[in-house]
Formats: sequence, C-alpha cells, structure tokens
Amino acid sequence: MGIMKVQVFSSDLEEMLFESQHPCFFENSSGVRESRYSTDMFLGKGSYRQIQFLGIYISYGETLFVKDTRLYMDSETEAVEMRFELNGKIAAQTSLNSPLFSFMGGEHNILYLKDFRGYLDLSGGSLRRVLEIVFEPSVFLQHLPLEYQMFKAFKRLIDTQNTGLLSKRNYPITKSMYGIISDIISCQRQGTFKRMFLESKIVELLLLQLEQINSLDATRLTKLGKKDIEKIYAVKEMLENDFKHIETIANLARMVGTNAFVLKKGFRELFGTSVFQYWKRLRLYTARELIQEKGLSVQETARKIGYKNPQHFTTAFKREFGITPGNLKDSRQF
Repeated sequence: MGIMKVQVFSSDLEEMLFESQHPCFFENSSGVRESRYSTDMFLGKGSYRQIQFLGIYISYGETLFVKDTRLYMDSETEAVEMRFELNGKIAAQTSLNSPLFSFMGGEHNILYLKDFRGYLDLSGGSLRRVLEIVFEPSVFLQHLPLEYQMFKAFKRLIDTQNTGLLSKRNYPITKSMYGIISDIISCQRQGTFKRMFLESKIVELLLLQLEQINSLDATRLTKLGKKDIEKIYAVKEMLENDFKHIETIANLARMVGTNAFVLKKGFRELFGTSVFQYWKRLRLYTARELIQEKGLSVQETARKIGYKNPQHFTTAFKREFGITPGNLKDSRQF
C-alpha cells in the first residue's frame, strides 16, 4: 500500500522538527496498531495518539504553540481525510498557490490529499486539538453515495489526483458528532473488538458528515458575486479576530461595503448559519478553551466573553455542548 512519509520544517526551512515514515495503512485485516509520541521544542509542545488498521488511520493530537507559527510540511501520500478541528485554528496552502484550507475550532470537512507540499499556519497561545480520520481512497469510496452530484465531483478529484475539499466551506461539528468523537478518543477495547468498534463509529460519523454537507449544500443555490463573497469572508474574519467587540449587522455590512440583507443572506448561504449564531459559537468555543485549558471559573469565563448573567451563559453553553461549564472542568469529554 505504499509508504507515508511526512517531514515538518521550521519557517526558515533549515531545521527539521519532525519526520515520520511508515506504511500508509496497516495491512493486517484483523489487527490494530497503536502508537503515541510527543514533541517539546522552542516553538511549543504537543502529543499525538495514532491508531491504524486495514485501510484507515486515526490521529488525535494536542499541540500548544507559544505564538502563531508557520511550519512547512512535505508529505508523500495519497489519502482522504475526515478532519475535525476541535480547538484552535489552522490554515494550509501548497507552494503552488492552491486554494487555502482553513479551519477554526468546532469545524469539520473532508479533504483529498495527494503529495502535500506547502505551509501550515497554526494558532498560538491556546491548546489546539484535532481528530483526523484518514482513509485509503479505495476504502473511502466504498462509503461515498455517488447519486449526489457534489459527491461525484469529489470522486473526480480523487480519480484525477487533485488535492481539494469535498465542500468549499466548512461545517459546524454537531453535538451528535462530538459524542461519537468522544467514543473514538476514549475507546478502551483491544484487538479485533477495538477495530470493529472504531469502524462502526467512523462510519456513523461519516454518515453525519455527509448528511449535513448534502442537506446544507443542496439548498445553497447562491447568486453571490465574487466581490460579495470576499466581503462576507471579511466579516467572518473580523468576527474571529475581535468577537468581543459587538457590532450590529448593519455596521458590519457597512464596514466591508455591503448591506445588511446581502450580508445576512450570503453569510447563511456560505457558512450554513446566521451571523449571530456564528458570533455566538465563537464566544462559546472560546469559553470552552478558557475553562478547560486555563482553568477559569464559570463567572470569570462568562465575564470575559461578554455574558453579564452567568446563568444565561451556562444555559447557552449546555445547549451547544451538552454539558454545563461547571461540569466541564472535571471532564475530558471534548
């Protein structure tokens, strides 16, 4: 099945920070191979847990960089990846100026990767957590429903070996998805039973991904022009960079040179949610990081993200994550 080779360099390309070379996918149909490794360098530290079995490779990682960091990666492999960015931010682009892949905490998508060579921009200052479920392409295609046009288009990427995303936009990780992700990360079974359990959970998670992507994209018949799309993405970036500074939708629209109607309609078409809901999720995901990684109290966290009433914050938090912020302090569910 070939060799997966990955090399990661510092931004000046002079120091190799990480190198991995191993079979892409474990070939023993009944076995499971597990490994763990950690890194501690001047840029930050991290730990990864990897599980391999026939046709599938799972990687769960946690990294903490002291500041925003750019790394260069050279990966010789062909694979389809279900990507779930749980905390933090990442952006990736090839040296050939292919479309930018970017994820913030709480987003997911599906990618096809062929011999990636380019850079990664990683957020610093807070713990970044990611789950990657990587398929040998032929294994993934067994689960892809080709009666839908957008899935046929993704198959064409695979057939022609062109790196790309299943959808041009990312999607919110739902409560149901978080539950399955937690089951995958915390699985304690061994051997064949572990493989069977993980396979069933991966298929269930893929089902939720494909259903969500198809249902949202099926209704997205946008007539937005390129300039309108650029303005809406600019609003999204403004919200991410300064979500504590509350602006009305009308003010946000004026700041990028459009109107409130175009912004509200276009934002929902492009990202599958309203401007307000996206801003609300930004606050709640930041709150989760403050509680889980910084150890802040519920009251401190509510104040930092702009909630005047801690009870309102607790209600919104539980509705989003299925757990109260107080219980989160003692839980590693996410």
